[in-house]
Amino acid sequence: MKKFNLLVLAGVMCCFAVGFAAEGGAPSMEEIMKACTEAAKVGPEHMALAKYVGAWDCAVKMWMDPTQPPMESKGSEVCEMAMGGRMLVGNFTGDMMGQPFHGQSQMGYSNFPKKYWATWMDDGSTGLMYCEGTASADGKTITMMGTYDDPMSNTQDKPWKQVITLVDDDHHMFAAYDKVGTPAEYKSMEITYTRKK
Repeated sequence: MKKFNLLVLAGVMCCFAVGFAAEGGAPSMEEIMKACTEAAKVGPEHMALAKYVGAWDCAVKMWMDPTQPPMESKGSEVCEMAMGGRMLVGNFTGDMMGQPFHGQSQMGYSNFPKKYWATWMDDGSTGLMYCEGTASADGKTITMMGTYDDPMSNTQDKPWKQVITLVDDDHHMFAAYDKVGTPAEYKSMEITYTRKK
């Protein structure tokens, strides 16, 4: 394991060296270590994600057709921080069209590009959804854009938008949007989270 870690560190240093060389100068070991330390630091954005840690009751609404009433269901999610406080992991349990449904989310903040990122996978698919974005000035709303493969519409790399809004310490909202970037864009999913007591 120690040997593996040293190889990884050597690889990272090589990447930095190549990057700096392309810009006209090789970095010192001190510069490399400083850049790596800054990129890995747990900051205020990661600490803000810790507000979502806990067990939640979930009220789910889904719109397949925005002109029709939503399908509604209940679920629960347990969230915890991982990777030394760098990533929020959520495990969701509920039902989808009357069938048991499980999903897992991961969410973090990358110091280098200064962006939030998130992934989602569930047992109704074998694909991974990925998106990234930024927070509002007050940090209470995080809007992310990404793509996913949608077998229902036979579409690969379908645009995806999600918005997470922190209401207070015991409530937050998740919203997802379909037909993103078109005049027909609409909210396709809404989940209201209430902290379990």
